[in-house]
Amino acid sequence: VQPGADVLASYPLIEQMFSRHGCTEVRADDIDAFLARPGHALLVFTEDPIRFKETLDLAVIVPQLQRAFPGRFAVGVLLPEAARKVQPCYGFNRWPALVMLRDGQYVGAGPA
Repeated sequence: VQPGADVLASYPLIEQMFSRHGCTEVRADDIDAFLARPGHALLVFTEDPIRFKETLDLAVIVPQLQRAFPGRFAVGVLLPEAARKVQPCYGFNRWPALVMLRDGQYVGAGPA
């Protein structure tokens, strides 16, 4: 499934997370399937890059983390609509955010 075309067309750095860096788009209705994978996972909660410029910072930082820790974690990216729906499950209050999980269980979260 092609990630939200409107977000990708406007923000090439976000598009590259999928096309160049192998991140998976996670939607609100398929997050359980993503979290069912064993091992560590990093969820990237994006927001509108115009309102939250740090969203584009994450599009640069996350690939650097992947290179620093090759194969250590899967990366799931929640585009703004999905991120807003799933955010209450993790309780963070600052956007954008990263959430780390191990075997589908919450490890921690932090703002970008």
